[in-house]
Amino acid sequence: MSNYELNSTEIAYFNAKYHQFNNNMILKEKYLYDVFHKNQFKVAFSIAKTAINIALKTKIDKKLIKILEDFIAIKYEKQSERNNHTNNNLRMNNYTED
Repeated sequence: MSNYELNSTEIAYFNAKYHQFNNNMILKEKYLYDVFHKNQFKVAFSIAKTAINIALKTKIDKKLIKILEDFIAIKYEKQSERNNHTNNNLRMNNYTED
């Protein structure tokens, strides 16, 4: 078994190949993530359209609007609480800029 050391050109070559491979994997992951979310959006939008049509046909669109408004308000409230918690933690650790 021989001990072979790579020269600087070989190291640079393998380093470039590694970064190219790594960048390709990152792009592939981003592409798959985007495709997944586009599909999720299509499914959610289709369900929302069906719900709206049913609500309009059965004359309960005001009830559906109220459900959706409540959902949005709850989600905004939770996000606001998370942001406040994060900001408080940052202030305690002296990471915020005044």
